[in-house]
Amino acid sequence: MVGFTGGSRLGSDRRTSLVSLVTVMTFIDTNHLNVKEPRAGWKGRFFHSQNMTFAYYAVAAGAWIHEHSHPNDEVWNVIDGELEIKVAAETQVAGPGCAVVVPPDTAHSVKALTDVRAIVVDYPRRYSINHLNVKEIRAGWKGRQDNARPELTEGRHRLARLFYPAFFY
Repeated sequence: MVGFTGGSRLGSDRRTSLVSLVTVMTFIDTNHLNVKEPRAGWKGRFFHSQNMTFAYYAVAAGAWIHEHSHPNDEVWNVIDGELEIKVAAETQVAGPGCAVVVPPDTAHSVKALTDVRAIVVDYPRRYSINHLNVKEIRAGWKGRQDNARPELTEGRHRLARLFYPAFFY
């Protein structure tokens, strides 16, 4: 996955090859990712690993997600606050330290009982959440203070998308 590498500067040499720009990284500073709001009250920062989608959510009390299902495994990790989560026919309140596993193709819904911070992980990767495109890695680089990745020209951008599609999804 592409990400922040602490104090190092990826691509600081202007002659850096395109292959160097698409480097697998271990660390991602989610504070540098753009915030998106796929539903009212659900503000998230999204990124992908090779096989999973990660969503770091700040959820307003009272915000909810209708009952739905999708082909992904989904794990909800509550950091702060309380979520009422219904999976199939069972409803429980999940608080800090709780994890809820939603199997693929299982109906589920979520309601924030308080302001919440949660991390949601989907396997395999999701490319949209509530019709919001979550191709966040590329957008998350804009405005970075450490200049970790020089912007690609449109031609190089298309070339990179052709040879390294996982970088853009």
